Amino acid sequence: MNRFDDVTAHRQALAELGVDCQLEISVRSRTVGISVAPGGLITIRMPRCTEPRDLVEIVRRRMEWLARARVQQMASAPAHPVKRMVEGESYSLLGRNHRLRFVDLDDHSVRVRGNWLEVAREAPTTMAAEIIDWYKRCGREWLDQQLPRWALLLGVPFPHTRIEDLGTRWGHCDQNGIVRFHWALFQVPNSLVELVLAHELVHLTEPGHGARFQRTLARLIPDHHARFEALTVVGSRSWMGRVESSMPPSGI
Repeated sequence: MNRFDDVTAHRQALAELGVDCQLEISVRSRTVGISVAPGGLITIRMPRCTEPRDLVEIVRRRMEWLARARVQQMASAPAHPVKRMVEGESYSLLGRNHRLRFVDLDDHSVRVRGNWLEVAREAPTTMAAEIIDWYKRCGREWLDQQLPRWALLLGVPFPHTRIEDLGTRWGHCDQNGIVRFHWALFQVPNSLVELVLAHELVHLTEPGHGARFQRTLARLIPDHHARFEALTVVGSRSWMGRVESSMPPSGI
């Protein structure tokens, strides 16, 4: 199994409990682990054999702690951070954090090694542009894997897609049927990217947000309201490309 595995039954069971979270199946874990990240995002890692009803009971027992932890973490994270481009700085990909590390790279590319995001040391704006390009490549890989399945579920033709800076929008479906996604979207957890993808695909047949749009989206993602709330919180803390202009001291 990987991070794209279907955990629909578990997510629906938690939605009935009023909990929206990032669910992960761990082949190594023997117990259910619950964490709350800055911004209030809840991540639950569970063993492969976990039944939905057992997961709900475990989470139910920790609801009071979850409420306190989420309030604390939502208050601790600044809105839309400005990056300093220093080693150890955190960059999230689909909800997983990677720490920045400077390395010698001849091709000025960006690469991931374990939990490290490795980049050639350059001016902050140059490094930021390279990391943004990396997000675009990762987003394209995600779309190539996920878009066919969601288009089939909805029964719509495979649309043309683009990944670019959309300002304050996470996604947009234009009159020509081209679906655009903000590169920064691919920082948030997989379940929230799925929400934006499904939302824009529904717009291929339903231009507005009326009753038919809402019914179709609810059929695809029953807990879409909870996910929108989570996206509002997590998205407000996502990096949108701003960096400090000064070059960090050598050796940091």
